[in-house]
Amino acid sequence: KMSIAGYARLGYTAVEDHVCRGAMKTRIDILSGFLGAGKTTLILKLLESPPANEKLAICENEYGEVGIDGDALQGRGLEVLEVNAGCVCCTLSINLIAGLKLLIAQHHPDRILLEPTGLANLAEILSILSGDEGLARLAEVGTAAAVLDGSSLLKAYEQYHRYFDAQIASASVLFLNRSESLTEPERAAITERIAAVNPRVQVIAEPFSAAEAWQALDEPATQAGAAWPSLPKSWLASFQQVAVETGWPGSRERLDAFIGSDLAAGLVRAKGFVRDGQGARVRADFAGGQWAFAPAEGDGEDNLQLIGRRLPLNLIRQYFAK
Repeated sequence: KMSIAGYARLGYTAVEDHVCRGAMKTRIDILSGFLGAGKTTLILKLLESPPANEKLAICENEYGEVGIDGDALQGRGLEVLEVNAGCVCCTLSINLIAGLKLLIAQHHPDRILLEPTGLANLAEILSILSGDEGLARLAEVGTAAAVLDGSSLLKAYEQYHRYFDAQIASASVLFLNRSESLTEPERAAITERIAAVNPRVQVIAEPFSAAEAWQALDEPATQAGAAWPSLPKSWLASFQQVAVETGWPGSRERLDAFIGSDLAAGLVRAKGFVRDGQGARVRADFAGGQWAFAPAEGDGEDNLQLIGRRLPLNLIRQYFAK
């Protein structure tokens, strides 16, 4: 198998000619959403009941040096391509296109679920995918969906309204996660905000089944709204990321203390694996201002990925040093 970098150096043409002769185009569905919105959780729900006779693949982009969510998706009988170390709509656009072409050339999936980082602009992703002639010969963009965290959307919207407006405007389907506990005034406020930005978008709110989610992807009831101004480059530059190794007994306890310290004041998102005092592996997730921990199956690399603003990166690295 060829690497993404090796495939990019070929210039694609020969492989594209070979793949696209007489072949059906691969469909690419985009599942975008802010940090911690529940994109990977939605993919796992979709995989509970995949379309019959359809070969699926996943393209996973994380804003950081290490991949975390790919570990949860591996081992499910499908190919998972991880494009890490940046945002697909910024520094990694070339690697994204090369990776998608490589995925199609090597595995010939009927459909790719593309999960970009939570800092990516959906409009720019659509522009990148539609702007490459070689990819257009192999694939077609299906549904552009955005995943929203209903439980924290109103609070997050106050700080990141330009991002959420851009996502809502560019999507044809919105998946509203964690919305069952919303009060009627909260639900009305979210509905009003969405309608003001994109009144034609289809909204699928929890609880929804895998079948309902697939139907929303396959048969979007509306088209995307009007084009929204691009987010300034300062949007991405305002976020920092740091990855720390946590594969040692007691890193869970170290994390517990970190949560209440000044070091975590600017934290927006964190995910990864830590070890408790007995060495058992634990999945750690921070989103919407809350931490969640769960026993982790399997045995892989143990890293914790942290994303936020004004993070004291060196102090955090020192804090988690064994």
